[in-house]
Amino acid sequence: MAPEPEYACLFLPFPPTVNNLFVNNPRTRGRFPSRLYKAWREETARALEKQRPLPSFAGPVQVTYSFGRPDRHRRDLANYEKAASDALVTAGVLADDCQIEHLTLRWDADVVGCRAEIEPLAK
Repeated sequence: MAPEPEYACLFLPFPPTVNNLFVNNPRTRGRFPSRLYKAWREETARALEKQRPLPSFAGPVQVTYSFGRPDRHRRDLANYEKAASDALVTAGVLADDCQIEHLTLRWDADVVGCRAEIEPLAK
């Protein structure tokens, strides 16, 4: 088994807001991923494929997400974390997003999309 990385920096497309990830089906009372979320997940998979080999963290981590503002609209920063964290799990960077024990979110004018910085926490 490979040793856990000391640090990783990955770049993702700007995620959709958590309010637009899923669509409710009133007939079945079920929820399913929106077209916007599906398209973002496909774009994210392509972006991460270009950054291989991807790191893999097994223990607790701290994550800093830096988001570049796509426009001048007012936005709730906290609504963008969920899609980014789920993408790290889908890609195998994290086994589960419950590994994130310390989370920092910020706007950064120097970032296009989303930058995810991951560091293991002392066990």
